[in-house]
Amino acid sequence: MKFTIQNLLSSLAGVLKTGYPDRPVYTSPNQQGTEFPCFFIFLMPSSIEDGIGAVFCGIGLDLVFVQQR
Repeated sequence: MKFTIQNLLSSLAGVLKTGYPDRPVYTSPNQQGTEFPCFFIFLMPSSIEDGIGAVFCGIGLDLVFVQQR
């Protein structure tokens, strides 16, 4: 399996669906058709830093639980 941001988001959504099977999980912003309560997973600003003999990658994710709009 290749490491991609979409695979990471899908894996997190799968874990949430296992723990909360009756709550929808969205990995992208929805304008309409959203069922509440639900989870949203957003990609936040990321960073890549050089280190001695390595490269460090910081991936920012935001997990939000929304009960009611």
